[in-house]
Amino acid sequence: MIVLPGEDRDSYLLIAGERRYRDLLRDESSSDIAALILDNDIEQDKIWQINLVENLQWEDLDALERARAISRYLEKNNYSVSQASQKLGLARTTLTKWLLILEIPKKFQQAVLKEDSPLTLSHVSIARGLANRTGNEQLSRELMQAVLKFNLTRQECIEIRNIYKKYLHLEMAEAVGAVLLKRGRKQDASDLEKLID
Repeated sequence: MIVLPGEDRDSYLLIAGERRYRDLLRDESSSDIAALILDNDIEQDKIWQINLVENLQWEDLDALERARAISRYLEKNNYSVSQASQKLGLARTTLTKWLLILEIPKKFQQAVLKEDSPLTLSHVSIARGLANRTGNEQLSRELMQAVLKFNLTRQECIEIRNIYKKYLHLEMAEAVGAVLLKRGRKQDASDLEKLID
């Protein structure tokens, strides 16, 4: 646990380790609590950083709450994603991927949060990459909608992105259709193998 000295002589303000503290309170055989006591003159942003790291590691934050917490941290400290990744000990690519949920419409944010949704942050990353590469935001929304409608896998989204690398002016329906056709052929081949075996 990490604490700050409180206003009273024997009081402390808990900064990190709330779960461990609660567990120790339930354990009647334990009377001593090990804690790191910080100096009162520690900078407020350091306290916030410690608290954020703990929340990212232990709390049951959903993807949107996590992205909002990181975004507030970036804004409050005027950090770039690279600076924040160094301070928090997380890969820059991880932070970038986590923050992507803030860039998509609410409809898709809610879909990502649903446990049984086919739309994941990985899909969002591919869709946002497609929009950035083509300069067409609509393609990002169309791809995410296709993921929801047709249960597209991450690999299928990558195939759609690759189709757009070759055929920039293609309609999303055509690209998705090509991938679904390939999916159907694979399923047919698998079904045929089962019949032969």
